[in-house]
Amino acid sequence: VGSVNQLTAGNNMVSHWAGTTGSQVFQVQFTAANDNLRWQTRYSNGTLHTTDNGSAITSGAQYIVVGKAKHNDHEADFDGTNVIGGTPGAHVNDATTSFRVGARSDNSAGAHTGFTQEVVVFSRSTALDDHEDIADTINEYYSSY
Repeated sequence: VGSVNQLTAGNNMVSHWAGTTGSQVFQVQFTAANDNLRWQTRYSNGTLHTTDNGSAITSGAQYIVVGKAKHNDHEADFDGTNVIGGTPGAHVNDATTSFRVGARSDNSAGAHTGFTQEVVVFSRSTALDDHEDIADTINEYYSSY
């Protein structure tokens, strides 16, 4: 759950990401390139799957992003709208890169220019098929959409 004050390059709200393909796991960005929300995941076969909300975001507005990445599945909920991001045919990368809120995890690039109200991360052992319910429950508290 977060907002952005200024759209800049990168703008990582949360990141488990580094410069090399083998060290990239996931990131949530407010992107200046196309003024939208982006959920990206790198898979063990080297593919990068990107899902975005498909519409312009508003500076200062609050957004809820729930990303789901597991074997052969990449999707996200953006303010309650589910977007399927593909079937990568592989497992999510398992890298030892640090996890960071507010910038890219390896070098602090792409600093988030906004507010982060809540970050929830589930391990691979958690059943994520109820990600839409998670988004709805978070929205009951924040009333974003």
